[in-house]
Amino acid sequence: MYLTIDCAQFENQELVFYEFCDIDNPELRAYSIKKYNNLSNIADIVYFVDYSKRYDSVTVCQNGKKFGGQSRKLFVRRIEDFNRWYLEKNLANNVDQKPSKEFGEILSCGDPYVTKILTGLTQLDVYNDDNGRGLIIPALKSQFTYFFDVDLLNLENKDIIEFLKNDTKKKKELGEQTWALSNSKTHPNRYWRKNKQKFINLYNTSRKINGNLWLVNYSENLGEKVTLIRVNSLNPTDGITDDISYLISYEELLQWLLINDKSATDGSLFLNEKPKQIRNNSFWSRPSDIWKRELGQHN
Repeated sequence: MYLTIDCAQFENQELVFYEFCDIDNPELRAYSIKKYNNLSNIADIVYFVDYSKRYDSVTVCQNGKKFGGQSRKLFVRRIEDFNRWYLEKNLANNVDQKPSKEFGEILSCGDPYVTKILTGLTQLDVYNDDNGRGLIIPALKSQFTYFFDVDLLNLENKDIIEFLKNDTKKKKELGEQTWALSNSKTHPNRYWRKNKQKFINLYNTSRKINGNLWLVNYSENLGEKVTLIRVNSLNPTDGITDDISYLISYEELLQWLLINDKSATDGSLFLNEKPKQIRNNSFWSRPSDIWKRELGQHN
């Protein structure tokens, strides 16, 4: 089973998840409660944020491994009061961290590519989950956020999967830059200093729950092959230091997601047949002009 994580953070070394549920959308209520209970077996703390814009009310419950799976009501407040609490949580998480971009810049409708991926995973209608955007965005509007989200979490093998959009070709077409990269040539290490905190948080989360971190480099062109990258090690200063990249089609990505959901072993066997590039510390420790030239040479 795959889940999306609405919001996450590390608070005093504890992994914290947030699940938002719109009371005015009864079709999702049973799914959100089930998701809350499942996440409580994985994270140290999980907040269940039950909200209604119609009645200007927010109820927050608390569960998680720290509380032995015993859910309890934390408080009931107006949305304005909840926003202040949520903002305090955000700012309390900024120790030794650089913030993400302003929350107002986040798409209110989500990423169409990720939505399309989710619609292909028919086990659950997770693509109908709006991830609490109607509450989160107003709460953090124009604020720098120290929260992060998780595109996909495999509940069985604890894999974390993050989708990274390659928009270099689009930017070139718009005249915003003079260069463009294929999906196989893009990599977080190219822009590590600008956006490293997201990957540090995701990697630490995967280690905290005894899972793996996977990255998917994709573009709007479904005909272009994507790279599926398993991150084996990461250094907060230098970036990803050991990873394996697999070159696959969009259809093969969907196949892998479905196979891996049932068996991580079968998922590995499926990928072993695909073109790949193994990159260890010896690869990444070289000057950047060398590894950039060799990046994406799958065989």
